[in-house]
Amino acid sequence: MSVSSAAGHGRRARDVGFLQHPWGKGPRLSPAGTGARFLVVAALLALVPGSLTHARPEANLNLRDPDYLAAADSGFRQIFDLDYDAALATFSSLEARYPEHPGPPLGSAAVRWLQELFERQDFDLSKFIAPGYFNRNSERKMPTPERERFFEDVERSRRLSATVLGQDPGNRDARFFQGSAEGLLAAFAYTVDGKALEAFGHAKQAYQYHRELIDGDPDYADAYMGVGVYEYIVDNLRWYLKWPAKMIGYRGSEARGISYLETARQGESSVSDEASAMLMVIYFREKKYHHALAMARGLRQRYPKNFLFHLDHGQILEVMGRKREAVVNYLEVAHNAEQGRPNYQRLPLESFRYALGTRLRRLGHGDTALRTFSDCIASVHTPDAERALCHLEAGLIEDEGGRRERAVAHYESVLALPRVGDSHQTARDRLRTPYRAR
Repeated sequence: MSVSSAAGHGRRARDVGFLQHPWGKGPRLSPAGTGARFLVVAALLALVPGSLTHARPEANLNLRDPDYLAAADSGFRQIFDLDYDAALATFSSLEARYPEHPGPPLGSAAVRWLQELFERQDFDLSKFIAPGYFNRNSERKMPTPERERFFEDVERSRRLSATVLGQDPGNRDARFFQGSAEGLLAAFAYTVDGKALEAFGHAKQAYQYHRELIDGDPDYADAYMGVGVYEYIVDNLRWYLKWPAKMIGYRGSEARGISYLETARQGESSVSDEASAMLMVIYFREKKYHHALAMARGLRQRYPKNFLFHLDHGQILEVMGRKREAVVNYLEVAHNAEQGRPNYQRLPLESFRYALGTRLRRLGHGDTALRTFSDCIASVHTPDAERALCHLEAGLIEDEGGRRERAVAHYESVLALPRVGDSHQTARDRLRTPYRAR
């Protein structure tokens, strides 16, 4: 979403804060106008983690030892709670206890990938559907040791699945893990390396593995997750991509995809939370906001430590026109971060305050926005970029309220700090001419 047009201080620096792109300069939230390429990210984010937990029991080589499943479920809950280090320790311990199981190394790989996206600040409902966001190369490069460990983990899981299938060709769970590994490679190729064609190649392979499972056993609920996201994405390709995609064998149905995801969410599946997360994004994009809100509310209640679901809840309320409730949600996120609530402290509060203040101002809560900008300015931990922008926004609000001396003080503070976009020019303009809302 764009900063208030009155600010006019140009594109923000890319390193000035969490949730920076949708809450700073950039494309406005526009679900209906987005292409399916940007849904790939959300789909893969929803597809990979929980779908690794377990599938249906097998008569021969059983990959569903009850103790393993209990520990794996704990690991994936830690992922949803953003406790990545704890989740990595859980899967490492599981691999030591179950060295022949393909699940633990794949779980570790998923954690490494998700940690990388978190470090890139790439988790946000607006980002998932913002045109162009994931087409840009990230300035951050994944550390080489972590990148190598990711691929080692995936390859180890693939070998273990192949070993099980060599001994028991009909083992459905091993086939499921094969498909999940391909899904994870697709997610990594698209989100980390920006290689769309490579991502679709892995995604198609994942679809084929999981489609075979459903065809052979319609009650294999876990597999509906991967099949559903694939069907939805392929059917939503832009027109100039859809026909070439069909020519090389890509097929999809939006309605069928949503139906499959609902099956995964409601059935006896280990991926119900992942399906809910994916449906939240899809329903948001399709403007079925009440359905999206129900998904967001459920995920937030189930994972109260995950501030991302809290923010999603607020964003959906805002788009629905329930602005007062949205503001309450946003302020709760900031309050929880200030109070050090578990995992809310992971939100970089000093950077977040600028994003929050601009959002509050746009929603018509100028006084609350001013207090937020003042907190941003007062904190000794606030980076110079956010401090300059908070001074600029605070100056505009003071000008709007007829408090010219305070506004001038803020504009002068902007000029004393490093330039961010055209912040200096905007401050000089406002020193010459007081700002008045249009």
